[in-house]
Amino acid sequence: MKQMAQYETLEGGGTGAHGSVSPTVSVIMPAHNAAKWVGRAVESIVRQTLQEWELIVVDDGSTDDTQRILGDLAQKDRRIRVITQPKSGVIRSLNRAVSLAVGEFVARMDADDESRPERLARQLSFLRANPACGIVGTWSSIYVDDRVTERGHSHPTTNGRAKWALLFDSVFVHSSVMIRRAVFEDCGVYPASFPTPSPEDFDLWSRVARRWNIANLPDRLLIYRETSNSVCRTADWNEFSAIANEISAENLAVWGGRATGDPTCKYVASLARGDRRLLTVDKSLREALLLLIQVWIKMAGSEGFERGLAVDGLATIMTVVGRHIRSRWETE
Repeated sequence: MKQMAQYETLEGGGTGAHGSVSPTVSVIMPAHNAAKWVGRAVESIVRQTLQEWELIVVDDGSTDDTQRILGDLAQKDRRIRVITQPKSGVIRSLNRAVSLAVGEFVARMDADDESRPERLARQLSFLRANPACGIVGTWSSIYVDDRVTERGHSHPTTNGRAKWALLFDSVFVHSSVMIRRAVFEDCGVYPASFPTPSPEDFDLWSRVARRWNIANLPDRLLIYRETSNSVCRTADWNEFSAIANEISAENLAVWGGRATGDPTCKYVASLARGDRRLLTVDKSLREALLLLIQVWIKMAGSEGFERGLAVDGLATIMTVVGRHIRSRWETE
């Protein structure tokens, strides 16, 4: 199994597109062969009610018309900065964009998604009103290409519930988040040693949640577009899930006061996430439940008790108990 990645710290910065005047928000967008959608993604930032932004687009070795489209857009608006590079993958593209960002806040955007006009203003207002919060995401509407669906992402909104859910999986729509630049300086950037695609966002959010509060706005301020080239349709899910299980186990170890690599943490992560490949680990239900209770008590004590957190904790315990019993039946 791959060892958990070491993360890089953020060094240096960049020169803004406005000379000596730094934008409030740096929007970062990796793009690879995104000609079909990238123009609409960029225009959704141009149409923001908040206008104090810069957009850093890293064209990651595109072979279609992406670079030409971005060049035309950048000529029309000096706030758009286009960086071209040989194909290096989304993680290196993101880290390069972060290193060039000059805004106090950094917002993510994907080249095939669209932001609602009030998105940046709403997130900026929330972060300024909540200085202990390091990341705020939003809910999203899901489109399949241009077709509107009834589906969407509705992740937990409060700090306690979001942190509990983050023990086991990402609680943000990646392209919806706004992050304080200080968070990168405090917690590092995306894990450069991870393969592409991978749950690099889950790893970063997990590190951040150990030092900062987190939240989601309960409004659909992002159009999340599923296309034939989406990561969710092209990823190696065996490798992706294996890395996510390791991150989850490390989260449980940190919050439960256990050593990294603790077998019970790995077992509980596999049970809670539903990864059946790890369910042959010989761990008792009592040990699994004790770990979950320890984590819940610490989280409720340090993050503040929330009624929803109690409900979520009970739901996780019931899931773990059910999957543990089922795994024992299947192995007997």
